[in-house]
Amino acid sequence: FDIEEQGHASSAPQLEAEVVASVPPASNSSASPSSSLPPRSLTAATESVFAYGLGTGAVRLLAREGGNTVRALARGHKAPLTDISFAPAVKGVPSSSSSSSALLLATADEEGCVGVWTVEARKGSLDVIRAAFFTAGGGVERGSQTRKVGGRAAWHPATPGLLAVSVGGGSVFLVDCAAVAETSSADDDDDELAPAVELEGGEELPAGVVALPLPSSSTSSSSSSSKITALAFSPSGSHLAAGTLGGAALLWALPGGVDAEDAV
Repeated sequence: FDIEEQGHASSAPQLEAEVVASVPPASNSSASPSSSLPPRSLTAATESVFAYGLGTGAVRLLAREGGNTVRALARGHKAPLTDISFAPAVKGVPSSSSSSSALLLATADEEGCVGVWTVEARKGSLDVIRAAFFTAGGGVERGSQTRKVGGRAAWHPATPGLLAVSVGGGSVFLVDCAAVAETSSADDDDDELAPAVELEGGEELPAGVVALPLPSSSTSSSSSSSKITALAFSPSGSHLAAGTLGGAALLWALPGGVDAEDAV
């Protein structure tokens, strides 16, 4: 919707909306009833770009360029999405360090994979490039007897490109997307998008990724009840909250800002 505010000194502002683009309902026949999510969890928008998840795991993006609607498709996920969001605009700083006009989009799916994409509209087209891709590796149990909670992602409100990530286990990671993209050796032209980074796999984390400390009373990260189901930063970015499948709430103070070593 293209919405303009019509303000008058003697009356309350009025909003006028005009439909500038529409799309048919996305087919989600491949998703089980138990995996259905509220529509808001599967859509994201900025002033210029709208994104929504398909049942196959692909992400459709729409933008208006020169009076026309341009489209793009981001492939890489093999399961329905559980989370999707654009990086917030930070006052005086572009949302992507790579381009003043590019946007950063984070996506997560039921299998615990989390993707980071750069999105840029230019000359009648919409360019979408995979900047990073995270999977659970061997650290999170999979299988029909294990309840899947999927991946989660949350953008830091004040630091461009800083993302909190969970890949379906009980651990939470802070990711510097620019640093990860620089060290990634994956081929951006590969439609299969082989995983670039494995988390919770017991191996040393790559540059740009740090694990937040867990409380000593926390259950094992492999326990089903400790799996992360929600992530959110405080408005200032000084705290990060997480919710677990077992009903617990975790809260980290980040006195050092993006430095996870100071997190408590």
